Amino acid sequence: MQLASHLRLSRCGIYQFRLVLPDNLAAIVGQKCIIQSLGTKRPEQARMAAYRLSARIIPFLRALRRTVAFDPDSIDPKNVRELIVKNLKITPDGGLSADYIETSADPVVAEREMRHLERLSRPAKALIPISEEAADRVLAEHEDFAAIIDAALAAKAAPTPAPPALACSIKEAIEAYMDNKSGTAKTTQSAYRRRLNIFAMLAGGEARMLHEISPAECVKISEALALLPRHIREVQSAEEMRKNPPAGKPIAKPTVKEYLILIQDFFDWAIGSLRYPEGDNPFANIKKPSEGSHGGTGNGAEAFTDAELQQIFQPALFASMKRPYQFWGPLIALFTGARSNEIAQLRVIDIVRDNGVLCIDITHEPNHPVPTQTKNPNSVRRIPLHKKLLAIGFEDFVADMKATGTQRLFGLPIGDDGKCERYLSRDFNEGLAVKAGVYKYRKKTLHSFRDTVANLLGKAKVWGPYIDRWMGHASRTVQGTHYARELTTDEALQQASAALSYPNLDLAGIRYQRGRWDEWVKSQLVPKEPRQKPRVSPKEAKAAMAARKMARADLIAKKSPKTPSATS
Repeated sequence: MQLASHLRLSRCGIYQFRLVLPDNLAAIVGQKCIIQSLGTKRPEQARMAAYRLSARIIPFLRALRRTVAFDPDSIDPKNVRELIVKNLKITPDGGLSADYIETSADPVVAEREMRHLERLSRPAKALIPISEEAADRVLAEHEDFAAIIDAALAAKAAPTPAPPALACSIKEAIEAYMDNKSGTAKTTQSAYRRRLNIFAMLAGGEARMLHEISPAECVKISEALALLPRHIREVQSAEEMRKNPPAGKPIAKPTVKEYLILIQDFFDWAIGSLRYPEGDNPFANIKKPSEGSHGGTGNGAEAFTDAELQQIFQPALFASMKRPYQFWGPLIALFTGARSNEIAQLRVIDIVRDNGVLCIDITHEPNHPVPTQTKNPNSVRRIPLHKKLLAIGFEDFVADMKATGTQRLFGLPIGDDGKCERYLSRDFNEGLAVKAGVYKYRKKTLHSFRDTVANLLGKAKVWGPYIDRWMGHASRTVQGTHYARELTTDEALQQASAALSYPNLDLAGIRYQRGRWDEWVKSQLVPKEPRQKPRVSPKEAKAAMAARKMARADLIAKKSPKTPSATS
């Protein structure tokens, strides 16, 4: 049942209860409208006070069960619409029901008003009794209403739950949670921290105590996330954002879903670490936004088609590669589905033999002299290399790299974010993919190889848990978590060889030439003087970044092959 509150905000910010009466009722009651100050500036308290005030009319409504009548001619047709809007209803059998009428807080005045209201129900020309069924319906509705009021008052009177053993502010909880996530990639940690800081602002600020956040507030926070504009810098509280939605295009539904999953995990951790009261996670039952039957916004990468793979792996394009990662990066991605950073960070020591099968080890060793990192613990795995990679000359390439003395297989430097993927992704997306005519922003990129491999493993009927392990995903089923045995390297290679055969792709013209990049790799081993970046203002840095993006977009457009027009 939806309840009207009839709230108005006065000039001084105090909420009032205000009910405008139709002319005929105003003449009987003696006033045009009923106004009473609720003495609060908080909308929740004001709404509850208005509900309590309206509950006083229930005894009068119960009298309707015995006999209620009114004079139909006493109601001006012009006021019928006003009567309906203000919740005074004329039932089909001629009865009168009142959902929401307020009387004065003064008992003497209230009694006088009640007598006026009773006069309205007395017969003028003809008594039309209300039916038993209609009276029961009115009473049932208002009994529900009374139950809502009683439950709200009981909840208000209930004792406040004791704070958890390790009560802390939201800021302190975020810091402790991020310490718990120290094993994840730096870019992932940065995204987690940024999103949790936004959650803190929606919840009222990082100084607020975490255990004070109620489940009702969590619902409001989830609703405010859907209004969050992209690239927002200053975030108001969830209550303010819901009242005054900010301008700008809101973040995509998949991003809202990622926020909610992260915050739910944050509260799971907080409950388990005694920083939030024991009980159900307040975000556990909040419905995640639906992405629709077409994958939401459609911004994710898409698998390559056979025709696109043929365009990419043209021998002429691979013969012109100037760097080893430009040549081997797409080939390794094609037969492993590994992430771009997992390929770019490979070390010479990560190429190993297991029972005679050449494999790559994807490792997470952030404290190693030559560090590596993965997205999550499930990313650490050993992938056997397809025989077609060996036919192209991968084993010879590894031998050449060992002879140069390099520790990184492709000579790529590690960035400030702890990753090596920058040049690999850039040179494929803005170089090879553009030259081949397959590049599409966010849809056809280096990451598309990952989707391609996952699709082929699925089509080959490889068991889901084994696909998860091959791709470096957490298992999503009980069978995968508890019952799937570890495959031997030979078994994994057999599955992959069958699934990733690419019968429509001819790689015979792509071959590695011994010593091809030895000199370049050796040059990367020579320490370089660190470049001193000139100090610029944030405004200048932002303008320079925008100019670089624009120049890069123009360059990609110029490189892209022109599609012949229909008239040419």
